[in-house]
Amino acid sequence: MIIQSGYNVLTYNDIQSSVGGKQSGNVLPATDANTAKYADQVTISSAVKTFVENASTLNEIPPRTEAQQRLINEGNVDSSFADEMSNMMVNSVTTMFVSLESIRENLNGPHRLATSGRLVTQDFEAAFNRNAAIFKTARKELYDSEKSKGTEPSKILEILIDFTNKNASPVYKEATGEGWFG
Repeated sequence: MIIQSGYNVLTYNDIQSSVGGKQSGNVLPATDANTAKYADQVTISSAVKTFVENASTLNEIPPRTEAQQRLINEGNVDSSFADEMSNMMVNSVTTMFVSLESIRENLNGPHRLATSGRLVTQDFEAAFNRNAAIFKTARKELYDSEKSKGTEPSKILEILIDFTNKNASPVYKEATGEGWFG
């Protein structure tokens, strides 16, 4: 089974099944099923445009996780890696990063987040889907803006990581593990 969150992928017991796919007749939980209905309600403020315009003059760099810093370091060495990771950040399905232990205990749920151990309730899942739809739209807009300006792939990756750490909601960070410090 593959548990996925953006670019975080875990494999358990060499079983290959994506989140939302079937494994042994059971459907693995997917949290992105209702994202489309929330995406229709998204409007983007000028926050992304302001961030893009002021990205080079930001005095405060949001803290980064060790994993994020390793991605940036690798992206500085290999621009194709940076380009691929940036593309994945904005185009991959956003899913919750759930605990393998909670899946082992009960395949059909409820599950706990791998980051905090929080029980994933319907209310939390709905809040996550709303937040993910809004945030992913803003991050995609930022990515497209930087690509159109010809920004180097390694810099785009760095900008996207910093944007995530600064602008993603606590619900989004906790559920995906992106920029979550707990």
